[in-house]
Amino acid sequence: MVLGFFSTVLFIDYWRKIKRYRDYIGRYVSEPGLGEGRGRVAVIIPVYNEEPSMVAETAVSSQFITDKPGDVYVLDDSTDQDIRGELDAYSAEFGFSIVRRDSRKGYKAGAINNWLKTYGDKYDYVLILDADQRVTVCP
Repeated sequence: MVLGFFSTVLFIDYWRKIKRYRDYIGRYVSEPGLGEGRGRVAVIIPVYNEEPSMVAETAVSSQFITDKPGDVYVLDDSTDQDIRGELDAYSAEFGFSIVRRDSRKGYKAGAINNWLKTYGDKYDYVLILDADQRVTVCP
C-alpha cells in the first residue's frame, strides 16, 4: 500500500512536469511542422580529413531541416589539400558554407568555439553533427 502511494505521487509529479513542458514547447513550436518560422537554425559539421562525399551528403541532408541552404556550415580543419578542394567543389554545387581557421587549437571543440564567436549570435538554435550522421525530419 505504501509503495502504491509513492508510485501515485511520482506519477502525478511527472504528469505535471510533462504538462508544463508541453505548454512551454507549444509557445515555440507551431503545428503541423517543427519550429516553422520560430527562430533561426544553424547546423554545424566539424570535420578533419573526412571523406568529402560523406561530408557533402551530411550537409545536403541537413539543409532540409533549416530555412535556407546557407544555414549549414562545415567547419573544415583538413590538412589534405585534395580534400579541401573536393569540399570546395561540393560547397559550390550544393550551397553549404565552409569555415576554415588557421590553427587546429582545441581540435573539433576549438572549431566549434571559433564558429560560435563568429556566427553564434545570428542563430537561436545550433545543431552539431558528426560527418557521418544523417538528419531526417519526422512528420
